[in-house]
Amino acid sequence: MVKIRKKRKPMTPEQRAAAGERLAKARAKRQAANPPQYKYIHESVLARGEDDPFYFRKVQGWIKTQREELSSARKDLRQKAKGSEARVASHQAYIRNLEDTYVMVITLMTTMVSINRIE
Repeated sequence: MVKIRKKRKPMTPEQRAAAGERLAKARAKRQAANPPQYKYIHESVLARGEDDPFYFRKVQGWIKTQREELSSARKDLRQKAKGSEARVASHQAYIRNLEDTYVMVITLMTTMVSINRIE
């Protein structure tokens, strides 16, 4: 016997706004009570200021951008585009370099610093 699930009643715009406010309040309360600890990021990385070019949020943005580019490069690889295999390997190496040597432990710095890295 299959249990039939009852459809939910859609929220009104007022209910949606009220729910959004409640969620925002709950998120703020949780953030104040339990701030993120970033145990996987080295202390020297976290000590850098926001104006530093190697601020960890900027590096996380670079990683995100490279993952998006990796996704499009894999799409090209499936279509057997010329040079796509090298682009996939390049993006994977750059992401690995940032995650392993920068975000986890800051021991090595890459010369490919920005989102539009040197190729």
